[in-house]
Amino acid sequence: MTLSSLSPIRSVFHSTAAAPAELTAATELGRIAGATVAASAARGLGLNVALAGRGWAVNLPDAAKSAAAWMWLRIADDGTGEIVASHGSFLFTAVRLLANGVGDLTREKLAAGVFLPATFGWHRPHWDACYTQYWRSARGFDPERYVAALAEAGFTHCEVNSLQTHMPHEDLVAWEYYSQFYTYAPGFNHFVDTPLTKGLWPALYLDANLNHLRKLADLGRRYGLKPGVCMFEPRTMPERFFQKHPTLRGARVDHPFRSRLPRFTMAQDHPIVQRHYREALQKLLRAVPDLGYMSVWTNDSGAGFEHTASLYVGRNGGPYMIREWRSHDKVAEAAGKSIVRYLKNLRTAAAELNPDFDIILRIEPFKVEHDHIKSGLGGHITYEAPSLLVRGYALPYPHPKYPENMGVAGSIFHSWLDASEKTALAEARAAGIEPVLHYSVSGVMYHEPLLGAPFPRLLHA
Repeated sequence: MTLSSLSPIRSVFHSTAAAPAELTAATELGRIAGATVAASAARGLGLNVALAGRGWAVNLPDAAKSAAAWMWLRIADDGTGEIVASHGSFLFTAVRLLANGVGDLTREKLAAGVFLPATFGWHRPHWDACYTQYWRSARGFDPERYVAALAEAGFTHCEVNSLQTHMPHEDLVAWEYYSQFYTYAPGFNHFVDTPLTKGLWPALYLDANLNHLRKLADLGRRYGLKPGVCMFEPRTMPERFFQKHPTLRGARVDHPFRSRLPRFTMAQDHPIVQRHYREALQKLLRAVPDLGYMSVWTNDSGAGFEHTASLYVGRNGGPYMIREWRSHDKVAEAAGKSIVRYLKNLRTAAAELNPDFDIILRIEPFKVEHDHIKSGLGGHITYEAPSLLVRGYALPYPHPKYPENMGVAGSIFHSWLDASEKTALAEARAAGIEPVLHYSVSGVMYHEPLLGAPFPRLLHA
């Protein structure tokens, strides 16, 4: 069943002040229905496409008042009605539902109006291998087609920090490939500089990457997807930087089996470094004012926090944070509290330009510092994990067929939630934290490009 067989739509209207997502959804509806598309200052005599805030919905059920995310589809037999949604991306979702001929959207139901609450009102890609990471270079990859697929699937956000080139601009070491790891989840230094880092990377490289980031944000915005970034931070700096600023040397974070040269981050607690991060994030926000979140990943690919127990070469860092001998527990406490200061520094800087900006920490690497970190979170600073019961990389979910395998949390085999997750969620919310649960549509943690979901029932669960 196609949309053309559902009702004789002849005209599609959107607001004269339409957001990009409204324009895209109206245009797509006009294309698949063979109808004209026009702008209107008020509801038109046809099929109207609008965000909920415009008040264009007719007979909207009371459930919309309490639902955080929803779609409303009403198409009368004469082709009039509306498609209204709480989120811009859901407008495109609704249009594509009609285009795909979902069986239970009969003409009779559509004429009365169909209210579809969305399961997730905040749904973003998880380390997007295709749009921003290494698979961006796959032959024939079409970024716009990809973000359209995200919106059609019900996502609300998209990652946008991607390098314009296939490989990063890094100081090279003979016979070493470690710098190639910087090609994914690139950090601030690949997009912007500050007075502290000016001249370290070519301006044309930074401009190319920043313009590419803007382009990806524009594409996502066209389909109602809000932009965000997933970065490995705090990131390493070239050794020539520390020759100039030796007191800013922080933790050694390189992988001993992969790196032929020690690599260090900056001392994260130093006031000059804190200012650098504030300026870098604000520079990104000025380039993309509606940037919605920053997911902070670390402990890999040239990133790490000082004095944390999970650093590849062991606990280490600069003397600015740890000045004297302390017990293992005291060092863990100092490291955990320093991570919180780092996150709050970013959040404070972002809030000056976007009060709703979220800072999200990937928490698994910090088993020893776990409690000290969580005690400092709250508001727009939170954590993400495949389970709220996580403690380090211990994930309390067994494989459904191989119970000795306890590492499936966050994968497609993690298709249920233990009852104790509710207790953990209640405790987090009581502390003012709204944690993020992440999953992958794959048998392992990360996913490669897929032509379709190979596990539809598990994904639905």
